[in-house]
Amino acid sequence: MNVARASRGRPVGLILSGVLGPIPDHAEACSLVRRLMAALPAGSHLALSDGPHAVRPEFVAARRVDDESGAAPYHLRGSRCRARWGGPATGPAGPHDALDAFGGVGRKP
Repeated sequence: MNVARASRGRPVGLILSGVLGPIPDHAEACSLVRRLMAALPAGSHLALSDGPHAVRPEFVAARRVDDESGAAPYHLRGSRCRARWGGPATGPAGPHDALDAFGGVGRKP
């Protein structure tokens, strides 16, 4: 489907919530987001959330158990990767490595 055509050139919203974890290569995940955004009209918004590499042992252990169960692996991203999405490695609440999820919203010029 041609999004720009279907929206008649009006801005749209793209929500990517927890869908990038199955992509093991961070550069590939970034490329996918760039290609999706390139297809959207100017003024469109992107809301992205994903699972970071957490420092809490119980969260890391739960991910490992899930990944080893035969389910599709979910690749957690480190703070350096999150900074590449455009967000800082720390915020008002402290280091993002203490979070179980992160996200952001951006607008295409």
